[in-house]
Amino acid sequence: MKSFSILCSYVAGLAFVISGFLKLLDPIGTGFIMEEYFKFLHLGFLSGVSVAAGIVMSALEFILGGLMIVRFKMAFTSVAVLVLMGFYLILTLLLAVFNPPMDCGCFGEAVHLTHLQTLIKNAVLSLICLPPFFKRRSIEYTCRKWHLYYRLALIAVPVFAVPALSLSYRPFVDFTDFKPSSVIDDGYSGEADYSAAMSFIYEKNGERSVFALDNLPDSTWTYVETVTAPVASSSEEGTLLALRDLSGEYVSSLFDDERNMIISVHRPGAFSGEDWERVSRFADRLSACGFSVSIAVAADDAELAELSAVLHVPVCSGDYKTLITLNRSNGGFTYIANMSYPTVVEKWAYPMMDRVDPAEIADEDPDVMLMHATIRRGSFMRIVAFAYLLLIVI
Repeated sequence: MKSFSILCSYVAGLAFVISGFLKLLDPIGTGFIMEEYFKFLHLGFLSGVSVAAGIVMSALEFILGGLMIVRFKMAFTSVAVLVLMGFYLILTLLLAVFNPPMDCGCFGEAVHLTHLQTLIKNAVLSLICLPPFFKRRSIEYTCRKWHLYYRLALIAVPVFAVPALSLSYRPFVDFTDFKPSSVIDDGYSGEADYSAAMSFIYEKNGERSVFALDNLPDSTWTYVETVTAPVASSSEEGTLLALRDLSGEYVSSLFDDERNMIISVHRPGAFSGEDWERVSRFADRLSACGFSVSIAVAADDAELAELSAVLHVPVCSGDYKTLITLNRSNGGFTYIANMSYPTVVEKWAYPMMDRVDPAEIADEDPDVMLMHATIRRGSFMRIVAFAYLLLIVI
C-alpha cells in the first residue's frame, strides 16, 4: 500500500507539474483563460488582474506538483492538493452542466479538452490523490539538506523565470493557432493553394529518408533538401488573419510576396515616439532586404491614419486578440513565407529588433529556418523533461 501511495504521489505530482508549467509558459494565454472563468463566475470586474491570477494559479499547481513528486511536507502538501482538486471538481462540474463556449485551459493552449473530458480527468486525478493523503505521514521523503535544496530549487526557479521571460520576450514554445508551421489565411483562401504537403529529406550512412516536420530525426542525420508534394485532398484550412487597410477594406494582397514580415502592435498606447521610430527604422531595414513589410495595429481609424502618415510601410488594423495571438510581444515581428501556401516560419519579440539581422533572415531558406525552429522547440521540451526526470530519480 505504501509503494502504491508513492506511485500515486508521483503520478498526481507529474500531472500538476505539466499543467502548471504549460500555463506558465504562456501567461498571456493563461490570462485569457482566467478572464473567461471570471466571466463565467460573474466576476468580470476581476478581468484586469487575469494575467496575474493566471500566473499565481499556475505557480500554485506547479509548486504543489513538485512537492508531491519529492514528497515534501506531505502532511500539508497532500491536503492542499486534495483541496485544490475539490475546487476544480466543483468548477468543472458547473462547466459540464452549463457548457459555456470556453476552453477549460487545464493545459494552457497545448491541449484542448471538452468540459466533460475535463470533469472525468479531474475525477480520476482526485482519486489518485487519495492514497497519498491517507498515507501522508508514512510516505514523506527524508533526505540531506543539500539534496532537498537542489530539489526545491528545480521547483522554484521556473515559477519565477519562465513567466518573466515569456512576458518580457515571448513564450519559449508556441501552442497558439499562429505557431510556426501554421498555415495562414488572409480571408481570400480561395486564391491560396492548400493542396500540398511539405517533407524533409535527410541522409545517414549513404541512405536517404523522408521525414515530416513534426517527426524530424536527431543530429546524426544530415539535412539534404525540402520537397513539397501535392496531395490528393486536404482538409487543412488556414488560420484566419484578417487585417484592414486605411479605407476599411480587408487587405487581399497580404501574402502575395515570397517573404512577408508583419510587425504587430496590439497595445499602441504603450508605445512612445521613440518606439515608433525604432519600428520604422527596422521596417526600412526589412524592406531593403526584400521583405514585404506590414505593420498591424489594434487601433481605430483616427490612430491608423495618424500612423500611416508617419510610417513608410503599409499600416493596417487588426483585432486586439488576433494580434496578441499572432505574436505575444507588443511590437513583435512574425515571418510568414509563401511556401506553396502562407506559412508562419518564425517569430521574434520587440526587444530583438536591434539584435536580428534582416539580411541573414532573407538569405536563409524559409524551409530550413522552419525546420530549425521546430528542432529548437523540441529540444527545449526535452531539456525540461530531463530536468524533472532528475527531480524524480535523483
